[in-house]
Amino acid sequence: MGSCYLKRGRHDEDPDIFDRSLPLLDEGLKINLSNAGTRGPDHPATSGIRRDLAQVYLEQRRYDEAEPVLVDLVERLSRLRSVEDVSTLEAMSMLGFTYMCQDRLEEAENTLTAVYQRRQSTDPRDAWSLQTRGNLAIVFYRLAKLDEAIAMDHDTLPLATEVMGEKHLDTLSCRVRLGLSYLEIGRTKEGRGLLESALNESDHLPDTLVITRVLANSYMQDQKL
Repeated sequence: MGSCYLKRGRHDEDPDIFDRSLPLLDEGLKINLSNAGTRGPDHPATSGIRRDLAQVYLEQRRYDEAEPVLVDLVERLSRLRSVEDVSTLEAMSMLGFTYMCQDRLEEAENTLTAVYQRRQSTDPRDAWSLQTRGNLAIVFYRLAKLDEAIAMDHDTLPLATEVMGEKHLDTLSCRVRLGLSYLEIGRTKEGRGLLESALNESDHLPDTLVITRVLANSYMQDQKL
């Protein structure tokens, strides 16, 4: 039942959906783990419950609770399926995001890079692969690896625009990150252009005030020269 709540979608229209799902998923996991003869810890349904439980924790920003669920899920899927399996890579991507939110940036970089490299052998044009690339760019930026962050966002932006649309939040976030990075390395014209184009979609973009201030400061620097 908890998984059914999640699969209905429209989470923004039903903010309590995760609170209702959590106890049901937790109880479902306990039942599956206790029925070793029927389903048990390695049953696909149990893995599905673990993934949904981790998703709820992440949505509620309960990263320390999501982490052990995802570590266990990645280990089991790697063993039962393979490290290259899509389900395993999705779980690894969620774990990398969790590490990022815990400020465990080196672990996040290693995990997300492993997912990114394995997905490059297939078509990366799906939403979660693009989200992985976006999270990896954020990690690079926070680790002061600006060249790597720029390269990742530069390659991701046209894919995100094609797959998710230019007004999608992930696409706009990629555009903003790239624009900010360009400003930081002195590619001022390109940086301003990306930020201004993102502001034109301000109905879909949070933190527009921050972007406006960055642009204003950039133009003020022109006047000081």
